[in-house]
Amino acid sequence: MPDVAVLPDPPLTLLHCTERVAIYSGSCFDLLTLQAPPSELDAWAPKVVLSDPPYASWQYLRDLQAQETAYDEEKDAVWLASTNWWWQRWFVPLRTRLHGADTAAWLFQHPHYMGFSLRWAAFLEWPLDALLSCNGTQPEYLLRFSDADRLGWARGQQVLKAVALNAYGAGKSVEMLARLLAVSPAGTVLDPFCGAGSTLEAALLCGRRAIGIEREPEIAAQAVARLQAVEASGAVAPAYWNLTG
Repeated sequence: MPDVAVLPDPPLTLLHCTERVAIYSGSCFDLLTLQAPPSELDAWAPKVVLSDPPYASWQYLRDLQAQETAYDEEKDAVWLASTNWWWQRWFVPLRTRLHGADTAAWLFQHPHYMGFSLRWAAFLEWPLDALLSCNGTQPEYLLRFSDADRLGWARGQQVLKAVALNAYGAGKSVEMLARLLAVSPAGTVLDPFCGAGSTLEAALLCGRRAIGIEREPEIAAQAVARLQAVEASGAVAPAYWNLTG
């Protein structure tokens, strides 16, 4: 049992859908595990995942870092179990939606969760490369899971050198996200934790289709408004964002 309150998963609701973007309000667990998923997930065949997942059981780690609590073997065991449970709910089915040499997943990850990343990557036979960057005062890893060669990983290093993360906190700059997409396989982009839609905006600016899922309806509505404005503007990413040349 997780050490955080387990809220019922909200129903999956399609809030916005055009020829280029689909935004759902609800739980990504539902979208990834449904036996008969929404048509966009199959017909658009996502090739790239680019996301900044929220952290399960974050309170315990935060208290440890702030020295507001001492290490406790029992609490640590509960944290490990709950985090493992959380990763299994979304990461394992995510792998079943993306497979083959022309797919990739980019995930921003706190160092405390690297053990789970390595464990599940090994279990799912999903090659993993990690880039260390900075998010505010905390180190942060950008993980690349892919069956493809390491070329995208090397170019991902170029991206992190070109665009700093530390100015953006939890939110990632659209420029950085677009540059990561520029060194990713072609195709539809999926963000199962899309928040206010930065990844979706980057995808549209790069001329890609995008699918986003956000648990909180109010934040999902912000993503809808944001993407409507992007589509109405007809904006495209500046040429200098593309590092594939």
